[in-house]
Amino acid sequence: MTENITAKKFGEKSAAHIKDASAKLNAAVEQTTKLIENTYATTTKGIKDYNFKAIEFAQVNSDAAFDYAKQLLSAKSHSEMLELWTTHARKQFEVLTEQTKELAILGQRVTTEAAEPLSSGVTKSFSQAA
Repeated sequence: MTENITAKKFGEKSAAHIKDASAKLNAAVEQTTKLIENTYATTTKGIKDYNFKAIEFAQVNSDAAFDYAKQLLSAKSHSEMLELWTTHARKQFEVLTEQTKELAILGQRVTTEAAEPLSSGVTKSFSQAA
């Protein structure tokens, strides 16, 4: 009879451990799913912002090229064409340099924001496990 009571207590204890482990596993899976969803949403928004900025820059650069072409067509001499080319080249170099910096900053921000949910989620998981 004592063996039955001992076996019953062992079974109840095992069932309680399994139930507890299952609850912890379910919570971890739910937390991981939310973490992945947040990371995906953040990354998607960042890529969208980056692409919109690149399209905006393409429009600005195209407009500048067409304006330059119009100016060249109205030039009256080779020296005026050379002056237009020099001015346009210098201005475009400055614009492209600024655009490159802006895209690099935006790219870095997107990467940092995308990594943040993962980083904080991993840190939180390890602190809970300890």
